[in-house]
Amino acid sequence: PPEDVWLPDLQLRTVRRGDFTLVCKGGVNAGGHSHNDCGGFMVWVGGEPEIVDAGNMTYTGKTFSSERYTLWNTRGMYHNVPMIGGFEQVSGWARKARDVEALPDGLGLDMAPAYPEDAGATECRRRATCSVQDRGRDLPRFPPGCDRGVPAAQPTGDRGPRRLRREDSHNPRPADGGRDRRDQD
Repeated sequence: PPEDVWLPDLQLRTVRRGDFTLVCKGGVNAGGHSHNDCGGFMVWVGGEPEIVDAGNMTYTGKTFSSERYTLWNTRGMYHNVPMIGGFEQVSGWARKARDVEALPDGLGLDMAPAYPEDAGATECRRRATCSVQDRGRDLPRFPPGCDRGVPAAQPTGDRGPRRLRREDSHNPRPADGGRDRRDQD
């Protein structure tokens, strides 16, 4: 397989470096198969998944109905994108990544438009790369006077960027009372 793939119309980027593979996307939170996951990414090491997208599902009538975004696996809080001030990404054609840039070793983008206005984010940049020296990170910005707690993925252990955990105590449990993915860290 090729080391680098960039599909600009889909805003999808794949980078392979040795046994490390990064897949990341910009995109839009609308359309038949979309999930609320602008800025989502997946990582494989040695052909084994290290960070995965929980959005895989068996399609049913509800999947393509007006209730689509009530399904846990299409919602932003179940993808590896930050919640901002307790708000997850929402659906709609205007809910898309902006300033998307294919980087030499990954993808850079601004996820702020994917969040509701009540989140208060004017900018939420993600830079996901394969470089150990420049670990992927989220860089949110808010208007002056806007006090919002923002979770960010942080490296854990001695495996560098391969294992990430969520630093996030601001987010509520899912409305259905189910286990939140952050409980599985």
